[in-house]
Amino acid sequence: MGLIVSALGVGIALLSLLWDVWKSRSGGSGYGFIFGRSARGGALHYLKALEGDDGYFDNVPSAGALREGLARGLVEGIVRSYSKKRHRVISGTFDTLAALAFYVGSAYCLIVLVEEWFKGLGKARLVQLVLAGLDFVAPGFVLFELILLIGLVVNMLRVSYLRIRARWYRKASQAREVPITYVRELISTKKRFLFMDATLCSGYYPVVTDQCSAVRSLLAAAYSGGDACELRRTELGQVKEKGYKECVIRLVSAFVRQFIGGRDEDVTLFVFSEYGVTSVEVVNALRNQGFVAYDLGHVSDRERIFMRSITQMTLLWDCDLMGG
Repeated sequence: MGLIVSALGVGIALLSLLWDVWKSRSGGSGYGFIFGRSARGGALHYLKALEGDDGYFDNVPSAGALREGLARGLVEGIVRSYSKKRHRVISGTFDTLAALAFYVGSAYCLIVLVEEWFKGLGKARLVQLVLAGLDFVAPGFVLFELILLIGLVVNMLRVSYLRIRARWYRKASQAREVPITYVRELISTKKRFLFMDATLCSGYYPVVTDQCSAVRSLLAAAYSGGDACELRRTELGQVKEKGYKECVIRLVSAFVRQFIGGRDEDVTLFVFSEYGVTSVEVVNALRNQGFVAYDLGHVSDRERIFMRSITQMTLLWDCDLMGG
C-alpha cells in the first residue's frame, strides 16, 4: 500500500512538472486554453455584436472606432498567440540537455517503481526475467543521466565565462544595447526593417535565422559571395583575428548588396550576435555606410524570446499594426 501511495505521489509530481514545462514552452493560457475560453473569445463576441444585422450601432459615431479597436486587439492577440506556439520547440544546447536530463531521470524513476512492484509478485520465472532486465537497464540510465548533468554544468560554466568576457568587451567598446522589448517602438509602418544575425565564428548554429524569415545572416552573405574571412571557434576569438575590422567592412558591404540592394535603401537594421561581440563592429560598419542600425546584444539562451518577438513584429508590420 505504501508503495502505491509513493508511486501516486511521484506520478502527480511528475505530471505537475510536465504541465509547468508545457505551459512555459507552449505559451498556452492554462485550462482556459484547453477548453477554448480566452480573452480573444470575448473580443470576438463583442465585435460580432457591433457588426450585427439589427443596425443598432449604425448611427453611433463612436461605434466605428470601437470596432476598429476591438479588431486591432483581436488581431494582435492572435499574432502573439501564434508567435508563442510557432516557436515553442526546444532550441539551444542548454534547453536540449535540460530536457534530456529530465526525461532520462523520469524514466529511471519509473524503472525503479516498476522494479519495486514486480518484486512483490513472487518468484515466477517471468517476474525474475523482468527484474533481471530492469537491473540490466537501470545502470545505463544512471550513467546517461550523469553524463547529461555533467554536460549541463560544463555548458553553464562555458556560457557564463564567455558571457562575462563578452560583457567586458562591450563595456570597453562602449557598445549600447537596445533591449528586444523596445524594438517595436523603433519600427515604423512606412519604413522597412530587417533583423541581422551578425555572428562571425565557426562554432555557431543560427537557430533564429533558421526559423525566422525576417532574419538574414552575415555569414550567409559572406559565403555566397566567396568573401568569408578566416573563422575562429568563438566570437571572442574572432575579434582578435588579424584584419578583423577590415573583414567586417567587406562582409557588411556584401550583405548590403545581397539583402538590402544599396546604401540608398530606406531600411532600419536590428543587429544581434551569439554573445553580442561581433555585432558591435558590424553596427559601426552599417552606420558608417549611412544606415540606421541598432545593436540588440547577445542572443545566446534567448533564442526563443528573439524568435517569438521577431515573428510577432513581422506579422504586425505586415498587417499595418506596427509603429506610427
